Amino acid sequence: MAVQSSPWLRRPRGVPAVMGHVLLALLPGTAVAVWVWGPGLLLNLALVALGALATEALLLRWRGRPLQRHLFDGSALLTAILLGLSLPPWLPWWQPLLGGAFAIAIGKQLFGGLGYNPFNPAMLGYVMLLISVPVSMTQWPQAGLGWGALPLGYIAGDVPAATDALQADIAALVADPPALFAASTGMGMRLLADVAEAAGLLGDLRDAITSGHVAARGAKARGGLGRVGVVPDWTAPNELDREVVDHLIEIADAPTSIVVQVHGAGGHPYARLAEAGHMVRYVRPYVSAPLDDDTPARALVRTVIDGGVD
Repeated sequence: MAVQSSPWLRRPRGVPAVMGHVLLALLPGTAVAVWVWGPGLLLNLALVALGALATEALLLRWRGRPLQRHLFDGSALLTAILLGLSLPPWLPWWQPLLGGAFAIAIGKQLFGGLGYNPFNPAMLGYVMLLISVPVSMTQWPQAGLGWGALPLGYIAGDVPAATDALQADIAALVADPPALFAASTGMGMRLLADVAEAAGLLGDLRDAITSGHVAARGAKARGGLGRVGVVPDWTAPNELDREVVDHLIEIADAPTSIVVQVHGAGGHPYARLAEAGHMVRYVRPYVSAPLDDDTPARALVRTVIDGGVD
């Protein structure tokens, strides 16, 4: 009996063939990602690919390596696709370009090229961007099914407040910045940022919020503040509303102005701030309301229960 160990290959495969198969395997996932995140993801992919391929060509020429053989083997393009899929859509153009260049130069060519790199070049580029531009790298928009569809979170019944009302709240906040600002939810802050950006007031909103002390009710609220370009001064350790209230009362020595971005469900404990003598204004970017037709939500729940979703 003949005994043979792996690998069992019918015929030898070169690097271009292997990379080509991996790129083909990425196509379905890439298509879904573009469907969910929209054209901003396509722009990321193009810019990362440009940075990666240009850097690969430059360094191959500098090292005296065959350009045709190594540039078009698919490895640099694969690195670019993996990195581009990992980045938030609509990053400033130079960030994905720099990420692609760094991934190839430091993650691959510095160690001698394909097969000699000890780290995944795409993830090395991702880590570099995360450390260098953390605000941009944590500003993920709401994901929608399609290029113009509503965010996925709306299936739970959370619908945006009227745009006119939100614009009025933003204008009032900009005109009279508070001494203390509290962010309650990530979704609420992102919606607030989207309306402010559409009105050309995103920079003014950021300046108004950062004019005083900024508190976040947890990691999601902190990420939502990042969409505005704000890093909070304090984050609730257990992500509780009452922790935020206690913190604001503790740091405010005298009655002061406070703006609180509240969630849409109501029943929050921030009324204690007014009871303590502070001047409190609320910004409610969305409201939670019963669905007119809960059939899609029920169908989704049933699909999950039946194991139809991985």
